[in-house]
Amino acid sequence: MPDNDGRKFSGEIPSDVDYQFDKFKVYQSVEKADELVKQVELYCREVDREISELESYSKLAKINFVEATKIARSIKARSIWMGAQNVTKATFFVIDACLGFHEESYSSAVDGLRNDFNGTKRKFDTYLKMMLEVIEKENQQKERKE
Repeated sequence: MPDNDGRKFSGEIPSDVDYQFDKFKVYQSVEKADELVKQVELYCREVDREISELESYSKLAKINFVEATKIARSIKARSIWMGAQNVTKATFFVIDACLGFHEESYSSAVDGLRNDFNGTKRKFDTYLKMMLEVIEKENQQKERKE
């Protein structure tokens, strides 16, 4: 059923994803669904790469807190844009550890960031799969009517 603004898909957004992600909800076109999939894949690929870089810093004898802060802020900005609120919150702990030059806190914060990111990524994947299935079923129903 179309929402008030004419959208066709109105599935529930994952609980750790805020309403910023709602702006990406796909209307009835598969092209727009593909665009969303690409945006989520890019987000996940880039954030995964950045978290890996943060993880590599914790294995060094001396952590480069300035660079780690820049990376954590990049992850934060990407996550705010995507609506990934748990990942956004986790970046605050990494940034706080960096600003305080706390190596032990840094490692724990990066582990927490990785865990929150993995959970959010799974929820994005599940949401996108469900969304694409709904669109496919709607398209099949349209074809049968024609």
